[in-house]
Amino acid sequence: MGNNMTSENIIRKEELQKLTDSVVRMQKDFDTVQIALKKLIDKEIQDLENEDEYWNKQAEMQNERA
Repeated sequence: MGNNMTSENIIRKEELQKLTDSVVRMQKDFDTVQIALKKLIDKEIQDLENEDEYWNKQAEMQNERA
């Protein structure tokens, strides 16, 4: 019986290690997605700010002509 318990413990330990490895991989994937999403959002914010700046300059030029 003791021998059977030992082999079950070894199998359980291997299963837990696989689970840990899987969680580590998922965390790395999540980090990659998070970084990419942040870059995308930052670029979108910059584009919006650039567009606002352009239209503000257009309005200033229009006011100077008037």
